[in-house]
Amino acid sequence: MSAGFTLVEVIVAVAVVGLTFGVIFQALSQGMQTIRRTNAYTVALQLIQNKMNELMIDEDILEDGVLEGRWNEDYWWRVEMETREIDDLLIDKTKLSTRLLYLRLSVFYTFAGQERVVKLFSIKLVPKPQIGERGFLGRR
Repeated sequence: MSAGFTLVEVIVAVAVVGLTFGVIFQALSQGMQTIRRTNAYTVALQLIQNKMNELMIDEDILEDGVLEGRWNEDYWWRVEMETREIDDLLIDKTKLSTRLLYLRLSVFYTFAGQERVVKLFSIKLVPKPQIGERGFLGRR
C-alpha cells in the first residue's frame, strides 16, 4: 500500500473547496448588496422625515402648490400641497379660522440604476385666509 492521495482524490478535494468558497463569496456579495440597499433606504427615510418636519414648522407653507428640491445628485424631493375645508357636519364652517393643508411628500433616490421612492403624508392646520387674501378658496 502506498501512502498519499491519488490525482483523482486531489482533483475532487480542490473542486469541493472551490465550490464551497464560491458559495461563501456569493453569500457575502448578496449580503453586501442588501446592506447597501438598506443604507440607501435608511438615508431616504431620514431625509423625508427631516423635510416633513421643515414643512410642518414653516409658517410660509399655507396654500396649494408643489415644491421640489434636491439634496444632491442621488436624492431629491417633491411635495404636493392641497388645502381643504374641515369636513364635519356638526361644525359651522363659517366660524372656523383654520383649514387643513394635506402634504404628500416623496423622496426619490436611485439604487442599482433604478429610481426608488419613499412617500410620507401629513396634515397641517393652517390659518383660513379672508376674502381677497392670497389662498382664499371661496365656497366649495
